[in-house]
Amino acid sequence: MRYFEQQQKLFSSQQFAAQLIDIAMSRGVHVDKLLKGTQLFYQDIIKRDVLISINQLDQLIHNSLKYIPGDDVSFLYGRHVNLAPHGLLPQALNHCQNFASQLRLSQCFQFQLCPMLFFQPRDQQDQRHLIINFALGQPKQQGLRFWCEFLASSLIANFKRQLGYTPAITIKFPYPEPDYLEQYQTHLAVLCEFDFPFFMISVPKSLLTMPFINTSLTQKRFALAQLGKLKSARLVGLIQYIVQLLEHQSQLGLEEVAEQLCISPATLKRKLKQHGCQFSELKDQVRQQKAIFAMLEQGYSNEKVAFALQFSDLTNFRRTFKRWTGMTPSQLRNQFGC
Repeated sequence: MRYFEQQQKLFSSQQFAAQLIDIAMSRGVHVDKLLKGTQLFYQDIIKRDVLISINQLDQLIHNSLKYIPGDDVSFLYGRHVNLAPHGLLPQALNHCQNFASQLRLSQCFQFQLCPMLFFQPRDQQDQRHLIINFALGQPKQQGLRFWCEFLASSLIANFKRQLGYTPAITIKFPYPEPDYLEQYQTHLAVLCEFDFPFFMISVPKSLLTMPFINTSLTQKRFALAQLGKLKSARLVGLIQYIVQLLEHQSQLGLEEVAEQLCISPATLKRKLKQHGCQFSELKDQVRQQKAIFAMLEQGYSNEKVAFALQFSDLTNFRRTFKRWTGMTPSQLRNQFGC
């Protein structure tokens, strides 16, 4: 099996659930209320590392947003998750020489580190852009904000720990500016833009090779050697698997993708429906993100974008683009000052 689905119990409750439980309990929320509907029991979690599914984690996050007071839960969760000091992967990440090394390691061990999100790097002049998508389909608005805030907070905490300060980066969020903007200023303290068509983090290329402090190549190599001995799963989410196929072979249809997954087209349709999307939507997502990035970051003309995406004529491209975004290419450029 090369991919996982939202109902499969594959993930460490100690890594992904314990921190949320601790935050809730510290703010007076009874643990039974937090675990309602998750099919998880606190006594089991404290006795052993129960494996949980993404569905269970989503329910836990829903309960957290509902019951835990304050607008900072996602930021606190991002700051502290994946920081077990004696874990092999955190040890390897903490002893990377620079951010470029961390990015490579994060892609190699995505399943263990952050299986619900994945990034696709794009370079443009002096910037490295990380386009971030969801491995099992985009959640609803509250969940979308939670995971974006979580990842942004985790990244900033990493930079503070490894550099000793917060570098000048830009984070573009795919939703309107929230009414608790002060949390972004407190926990992130970088340039944040809202209502962007997708989630994207941009860092100067010079930051990629800036040396981290207090790193040990020997300890990193030891941790990687031990990780190499473990029979760890190297899986990606079903939606991520399909999106990455389409990134490299955009002409693939439902039948061809189903064949690569060794399932029938009908089964693939059913699985996608369970994950809240359709195959045509994933194809649109891949092409839309390519088009918008080319326009806003690379400064491509409509003609150049249409040619790159293999549209037969410019009129068809404009019509399709408006269906994707609700705007014409010119309106999109005007909205973002391009």
